Formats: sequence, C-alpha cells, structure tokens
Amino acid sequence: MTDNMALEELKQVTIDYYVNLQRIKKADTGNNPELAYQLKVVKINWPL
Repeated sequence: MTDNMALEELKQVTIDYYVNLQRIKKADTGNNPELAYQLKVVKINWPL
C-alpha cells in the first residue's frame, strides 16, 4: 500500500511540474531553450 501511494504521489508531482512548465511556456513571449529542454525531460521521464 505504501509503495502504491508513493507512486501515485510521484505521478501527481510530475503532472503538476509539467503543467507549471506549460504555463510558463504559454506566458513566455521569447525563445527559452532551457524551458524547452525541461519540458522535453519531463515528457521523456513521464512515469505514467
């Protein structure tokens, strides 16, 4: 039960992080290579 809860919490943290990055990307009017890289890393490591 504890491992399952930890996995669910990890999934939620990852989703929250990705959503926050997407919000930053939407608000960013210029080219931000670091933001693009962070979004790519989250997608590649997505545990879902």
